[in-house]
Amino acid sequence: FSDQKEVAADANKRLAALNVPRAVGGRVPRLISSEKYLEVGSISSDGRQMALVTWATAEDDGSIVLREIVTGQSRVIEKGTCGPGASRCTFANSPVFSPDSRQLAYAWYDQSGFGGAATLRVKSTEAGAKPRLLVGSSELNIWPRGWSPDGKRLLAIVRKSIDRTWQIVWVS
Repeated sequence: FSDQKEVAADANKRLAALNVPRAVGGRVPRLISSEKYLEVGSISSDGRQMALVTWATAEDDGSIVLREIVTGQSRVIEKGTCGPGASRCTFANSPVFSPDSRQLAYAWYDQSGFGGAATLRVKSTEAGAKPRLLVGSSELNIWPRGWSPDGKRLLAIVRKSIDRTWQIVWVS
């Protein structure tokens, strides 16, 4: 707008008044969510989605939600049931996208199975997909932390219930 210096100066003043952060390295930080009670698990490799665990509603506390970052639209991938008055508490923790963003690995708690210990599950991000149990034992809790680049193994943290020792493990 080199021929419209006054208009450009006025626009810059208005932007400054909005307190919008300036671009750093060509990128402008922006608020994705200001909701309370969200646990961010991971961001997809293409940067389009976030995997979250919700703790905001009584109906589905502990659910895994996929949120489209651009549109803000969300959909439940795995429904938790830890709201007030729930007869059985189930919930997710630590969702991690696979390298191709087509699967999520996550810890799953179910008070009626494996003594309530965290199990390791994998589930497709496609609607209606069924979860696969990879590791489940009343003797340990397990949380995923990352995938191998080829998507065939998961890096996880394990805590043994008996002696409360911790290990870092690969799970096929």
